[in-house]
Amino acid sequence: HLYRWGEVSGAMDKCKKLKNGWIAAGAGSAADIHYFFDWIERGADPDDALKLDNLDGIMIDPKGNVLIVETGLKPYPLKAEFYAGGSGSTGALVAMSLGASPEEAVRAVMKFDIGVGGDVISVRL
Repeated sequence: HLYRWGEVSGAMDKCKKLKNGWIAAGAGSAADIHYFFDWIERGADPDDALKLDNLDGIMIDPKGNVLIVETGLKPYPLKAEFYAGGSGSTGALVAMSLGASPEEAVRAVMKFDIGVGGDVISVRL
């Protein structure tokens, strides 16, 4: 599952299944997340990558392979049981390490991090 939450300044879909079958999620600026989603739908060509100033991203291919993406749009494989990005990532990682589900972790972080808010949604492969 991937979960998203809105920004305090306004909500947007930060997690979605793309037209090409990939699932992507991002934390950071709305502009960077929109570019990230569009970049994946165009084929995630490294030659077409921009340096984004404010992005923690995750992308999952239709086979279930998970890649992490940061400011330079250079995906690398996730080698961990779970992952979190954005301002609430440390709290979410601690909560999940203590047995919380991803949704429970996000809801817990929403209580304490001013940069995390909105509705929690999940997207399945």
